Order: sequence, then structure tokens, then C-alpha cells
Amino acid sequence: MNKHLLSLFFLAFVTTHVFAVPFPKANDKDAVPVQESMSPCHIFFPTLSKRVPEYSFRSASLPTALNIPDSISMPDTRDQGSTNTCWAYSSTSAIEFNRAWNNFLSGEWISYPNDSTFSVTHLIENKGFETPVESGGTMRYSTAYYASGTGPALDNADFSLTRYFTDITFYDALTPDSIKRLVLKHGHVWIPVNGSMLTSPYRDSEHHASYIPSADASGMSLNHAVLIVGWDDNFNQFSNLASKPSSPGAWLVQNSWGTANDSAGYFHLSYYSAMIGCPVTFSGDTVRNDNDTILQKDRLGEIYDLNFNRTFSSTELCDTIFQVSFFPIEQADSVFVSRVGFWVSDDGDERPVTDTIQLYKASSLEQAFAAEPIAVAGAENLSSGYHSLPIKAGLKAGDTLCVMQYTIGTTIIPVEAEADVLYAHVTPQKMQYIYPQGSGYGFLDQYSQGRNLCIKVYAQLKSQESSTIETSAKDSDQTTHSQLLFTNGPAEIYAITRNGVTSKVLKQK
Repeated sequence: MNKHLLSLFFLAFVTTHVFAVPFPKANDKDAVPVQESMSPCHIFFPTLSKRVPEYSFRSASLPTALNIPDSISMPDTRDQGSTNTCWAYSSTSAIEFNRAWNNFLSGEWISYPNDSTFSVTHLIENKGFETPVESGGTMRYSTAYYASGTGPALDNADFSLTRYFTDITFYDALTPDSIKRLVLKHGHVWIPVNGSMLTSPYRDSEHHASYIPSADASGMSLNHAVLIVGWDDNFNQFSNLASKPSSPGAWLVQNSWGTANDSAGYFHLSYYSAMIGCPVTFSGDTVRNDNDTILQKDRLGEIYDLNFNRTFSSTELCDTIFQVSFFPIEQADSVFVSRVGFWVSDDGDERPVTDTIQLYKASSLEQAFAAEPIAVAGAENLSSGYHSLPIKAGLKAGDTLCVMQYTIGTTIIPVEAEADVLYAHVTPQKMQYIYPQGSGYGFLDQYSQGRNLCIKVYAQLKSQESSTIETSAKDSDQTTHSQLLFTNGPAEIYAITRNGVTSKVLKQK
């Protein structure tokens, strides 16, 4: 947010409107009706289930106070100046705090600024969206920048790319204890707020403390982004405010207005203040090597949601969606897959969202249906956001990697798409399929034209022959058991158990 003008730092429509229009049925007469909608910016106003657990970390008890900047060496708070770029400054600080905190907890030490100070300028100029800087931004921009491997770049002359951050999670409104556990786990919690809390009458300048009473929140919007990096259950220095919180307790928050504002760039925000939005965390910090690559068809990630109405007769695997994307191996002699990333959009129906990733060496659906997966990974109880799963597989030049994502618990498929209001320009790719329960497999374009599935494969390029990699992938598959669950449309769904891990696999009849 522009600290002088207090103007909006993101596009107003993203946080206040959901555009939904009926989308025609696919040619398949059995196809499920689909609606296409601009994703509600669940970065700020997530429609998530209320299933987010209390996050335990190291112990069930929580300290009464935590000050992460006092615990680790961090760069001085940056100053965004008069630009509407708080979204970029806060998300850059988030990954720096995450990296430093993880190293602190593991007993390692980070040398600043050379090792872990990342460039805000690189993020702003390479976010992928063409929205002008003065229009602000959203966490969608930062997430796409990190997930696609465009950044983060070190703040040096070469903008060196040395790390990945492959997990960005958007949470529903949480209790203070849940937020504290996220801070303990990740070293930060990003939140949207209203910038008025940083000015009179909601700011106690003597004690660098802020509080907006609920009675004053009407007509306000979330128009600034900051970072929670600690707390104090006993903080109660709000004496200079006309309206004071009813109980003590405040978050320690890093702003992006430089060190001259607040206390070296930090202030306290009452637990009970209005205009504190839904939190976000950045994690998945891994080393990036020179021979790393990302196989992806979506550069910008989720922009639109395809919402498949639940008109299914079967309830055994209700809200079941398969997505399939093919990636020919052309860049090197062999490729070693290490992770697969994907987006999750919760439809707000309070059902657990489970994703299973299955890898096949196949160049067509027919080949995939006839084969067993070469690798399987899964996760459950997923919140909205961008996630990645470790999964190991090896392929050689000339092979085609087939990635099948199997999702239970939501009717929504996140897709990359054109969006004039976000200045998002997308080039649709080939060899992408979707299979919503109750319909036949079809090209993505059959359901929605000009879209890309949001599936990314993190891999290493190898110059040597891939036989040893392929052998290791096969060796890990010692025991396989297959059980037919039910017949669905043109396919059958099996439960495949491999070394004690069960996943769902779809095969053609």
C-alpha cells in the first residue's frame, strides 16, 4: 500500500466480486455441467472449510511471548516508498523469515545479506502479470512467481536463483493460538489489514501499537499487507487510543515503510483488532541446482476455477476429479522427477480435500490406462493454495511423462486463463485432459477453451543414461495389489496398494 495515499494495493474486484457465468456442456452428452468463474481471491477472503487444525509444533504449550527478529539476524525493514507494492515487500520478507527461522531451529546460521536476502525488484518486474505497478497486486502474483520458478532471486547484480519455495497456503480465519503455531512453524504469518490502523486515531505512536474497534470497521477494506513475526500475550500499551481493546495481547508485526516508522519497522497489533484478514504462509524451501527444470504448462497458476456441479448418482467417491497432463522429455538424456506441484481450490463445503499424484511413462491416455503408475504420492486435509509433494521417478529422452492428479472433496479445478482485469495473457497448451466424475475423459478445451491445468513437475536434467534411475523407481515397487472400487462412465476406478500405500487409479474399460 502507498503509505502516503493509503490507496488500494490490489485490484478491488478481486477481493469483492466473484464473476460466474454458465458455461456450455461439452459435446459428450454425459458431461457434467460446468461453470467458469473468476477465482474469488481466497488469498484475502478464502472460502475454506472450518477444518484447519490447531497446529502443534514441538510442544502443546505456547510461550506467552515470542520475538523472532530478536532471535535471529534479519535485514533491516525495507521501505516501499510511495509505491503500491506492499504485496511484494511482505511476501519477500515472508520467505526470508521462513528460511532464517528454519535454519535457526536446526542450529544452522545464515549470513546476511549474501545468502538469503531476496530481491523485491525482481519480483515486481517478473511477476508474469502485466498489471502496472501503480495498480497494486495480490498474493496471486507472488505465488505464481515462486511456484513457476521465476524466483526468488537473490538481491545481487546477477539476480541469482538459488532456492525454491513450493508451498504457499491460504487459511481460513484462525484462532490466535492457531496463528501462533503457524508462526512457530514457519517463522511468519502474512496477513492483509486495513492501512488506517497505521494512522491516527487507530495508532498509538508513542507505543507503536494499533487497534481498530469493530464498530469502526464498516466501509473499510483490506488494503495493506504486513507480516506477523511474533506476539506478546501481556502487551497492553494502548493508552493513547480513544478506543482500547478489552484485553491485553498483541501481534508483533513487520511493516514495509522502512526503519524510521514504528519501532525499526515493527509495531504491535491487538489480537482483537478488526480488519485483520485471512493468513497465508510461505514454505517448501529447497535448494535449486543449475540442472534443475520445471515442466509446466501454466506460468501464472490459478486464475479461474472450473466448477463442476455435483449431479452425480454415485456417492461412494463423490466430487471426484481427475486431471491429466503430458510432458514429453526433450531437454536432456534423462530427467529425474523430485516433486509435483498443484493448486487446490476448496469449494467451501467443509469436506476434506485429498489429492493423489500418479506418474506414468505414457504418451497417451490409452497407454496410461494400460499401465501401472511408476510413482505415487498423496496428501489429505489440504487447504486452498499451492502445494507440492515429493515423488521420485526417472525418465529418458524420448519418453513422455504422464501426470495424473486425482482430487476428492471439491468440485473445483483451478486453471490458468486469460484475465483482462489482471492483465493475464495465457498461451493454451496441448495434451491436457480432465475427467469429472459422471462424464467421459475429454480435452481440457472440450470443457473450457484457452485454459491450462495447474500442474508443475520439479525435476533435474541428467546427461548420463537414465537406466539406473529407472531401475531405482522399479525397485521401490515390490508389492502391488489392485481392487476394483466401482465402474464410472467409460472407466473403472481401482484401489492400488503399493508397498502399503493405497491410491486411486482410473483405467479404461
